[in-house]
Amino acid sequence: MRSYQLILCSLILFINCTEADKKKPRTKEIEAEQEKLEPGNNKISALKSPDNNLLTDSIAELYSGFWLNEDFLQQVEQNKSIYRSTEFQGVLFGFTLDKKDLLTGKAGINGFTVHEGGLGAPIAWHDKLHCFTTSGEVDEQSSLPKAMDLILSETNQIEFQFETGDSYFYRKVESEITELRKILFAGSYTDIKDYNYLFQEDGRISGFNNFSKYSVLYDFGEGLYFDTIILTNDQNNEELLYHYRISNDTLRLYEITGELPQYAIGELKFELVKE
Repeated sequence: MRSYQLILCSLILFINCTEADKKKPRTKEIEAEQEKLEPGNNKISALKSPDNNLLTDSIAELYSGFWLNEDFLQQVEQNKSIYRSTEFQGVLFGFTLDKKDLLTGKAGINGFTVHEGGLGAPIAWHDKLHCFTTSGEVDEQSSLPKAMDLILSETNQIEFQFETGDSYFYRKVESEITELRKILFAGSYTDIKDYNYLFQEDGRISGFNNFSKYSVLYDFGEGLYFDTIILTNDQNNEELLYHYRISNDTLRLYEITGELPQYAIGELKFELVKE
């Protein structure tokens, strides 16, 4: 009977410890996690610094750049629509980090929402945690209300990890508009008459007469409350706006009628199939 009670107590202790471990923020286990950061396992091998967890040029390079909300991008990839992907998780739509500032060990998150910039917080390198962190103090330098760690979870992904255990992810991209072009439009197309069309990630297009550039709307307002692509004529800066719908490999462009403040979706103008 005594043996049975000992076994039962051991099981209860094991379960309790396991549950407690699950609630620990990842930053509490960062040193153990760093041991797993080996080449080839899709983690950041550059974080395995030979300099006793000191900030290095390669680490600053990984942190630097333009970062966009991962949940938003995944929704766009799934929905094939920006307008239907505007409700996303995360404190910011995106942010930038400057490498020169990062190398000093102190830098600033230059954050922005879909509508405006000017959001962010100072960050500092933490040798023991082997990542950049914020204090969570809201003042004239910070608009982020909670302390968090900025953890490189993959070569192109940063995790904002809060002490509460909440996490938000951001993907390194060239720019928001370039990434949206890449996800939604980039590629070669043909229509029913076998005419050829080309959409490139850098914003160049062909097949639309003198219209040689395109952009995509992601900040909705002023009467445009649906997915919109904007074609631009370089010669006279004329713009054509179309509502787009994407289904599998088919891109449909509809005319936009009306004027500010009320626009409407008109008839189908182009039906293009991706090659």
